[in-house]
Amino acid sequence: MLLFFVFYASVPLISQPSVHFGIDLKLNSATQLMQFPEIPNEGTFQANSLGTIGFGIFAETKVLKSGALKGIAKLNYIRKGFRLPNQYGELFSPVYFEFDQKHTFDFLDLDLLLRYKFKSRFLPQISAGLRTGVLLAKKIGSDFYPFNLSGYPKEFYGYNKMSSGWIIGLSNRLTKELSIGLETNLEFLPTINRDNFLARNWVTSFNISYYL
Repeated sequence: MLLFFVFYASVPLISQPSVHFGIDLKLNSATQLMQFPEIPNEGTFQANSLGTIGFGIFAETKVLKSGALKGIAKLNYIRKGFRLPNQYGELFSPVYFEFDQKHTFDFLDLDLLLRYKFKSRFLPQISAGLRTGVLLAKKIGSDFYPFNLSGYPKEFYGYNKMSSGWIIGLSNRLTKELSIGLETNLEFLPTINRDNFLARNWVTSFNISYYL
C-alpha cells in the first residue's frame, strides 16, 4: 500500500501530457537455474516452478514522435522462488511422505524497457530491457518445514542483495485502459555467485496492465 501511496502522491508533480501512468498485476511462474562450476559435467539444473504473484506501477512515454517506440519505467514487487522434490522418512517405513520444498524470495524491482509497436494491429508489441532488483526477504526450505533433507538447500546461502537481468516480452492493448502481456526475466548476474555454486532467478509473468 505504501508503494501506491508514493506513486499517486508523485503524479501531480511529474505528470505531463506525453507521459501515461498505470498499475500492473503479475501472475508469475518462478524457478531457478543452478550450476556447480567445479562439476561441469552436471550442467545446469532447473528447479521445479512455483506460482507467485506481483504488482507494480509504471510510467510510459513516446521515444519516437509517431508513437511506434516507447520508453517504460516500472517499479514492481515480485515474489520469486522455486520448488524442490523432497521426502521425509525411509521408503515403506510407517512414517514416510513426499513433498515439494518451497523457497521464496521477495524483490523490489526496477524495469527500464523499450517497447515497439508494429503498424499492423494484429501483431503484438515487443518489449526488451533491463531489470535491477533489491532482495527484501527470503524463506528457505526448512523455514516452511521443520526438516531439510535435500542436498541442494545446503547451498542456499550467501545471497546477493542486488540482482540484474534481461527482460523480453510481448503485449497487446485490448482497450484504451487495459493491456495484457507475457514477459520473461532471467538474471545475468547470479543471485548466488560462489566458486562452487551459481544460482539465477528466472521468472515468466502474465501481466494485466491498467492505464490510469
